[in-house]
Parts: sequence; structure tokens; C-alpha cells
Amino acid sequence: MKVLGFDNRDFSQFWRPPISTFEIPLEQMGLLGAYKLKELISQNTVGGEIVALQSKIIPRSSTLIS
Repeated sequence: MKVLGFDNRDFSQFWRPPISTFEIPLEQMGLLGAYKLKELISQNTVGGEIVALQSKIIPRSSTLIS
């Protein structure tokens, strides 16, 4: 069985075996969301822009082939 986590919490690397996980840019998402919300409020508009941020996989022992 292979295990893959999500959001790369600090404790993911300390489990036995260390858990592979996706890392998502939470801080960047929050900052961008706040900026876009402020922009929409100041312009008094409804937005339709889609912004995609890059995530990545952090491979650890839980998904490696032995």
C-alpha cells in the first residue's frame, strides 16, 4: 500500500515511514486572495479571473518502490 498526503504539514516527514505529500503554496494563496478581494472591493466589480498556483509533490518513503 502507498500513502500520499496533502499540504505537506510539518509532521509528514516525521512519521514512520515518512509520508509523501503534495505541497501547496498556502501563504501565496492567502496573500493573492486578500489582494484580489481588496481589488474587487475597490473597483466594485465581480471578478472572473482564474489564477493557478504551482504545487509540487514531495516524495518520501511512503510511496517509494522498495
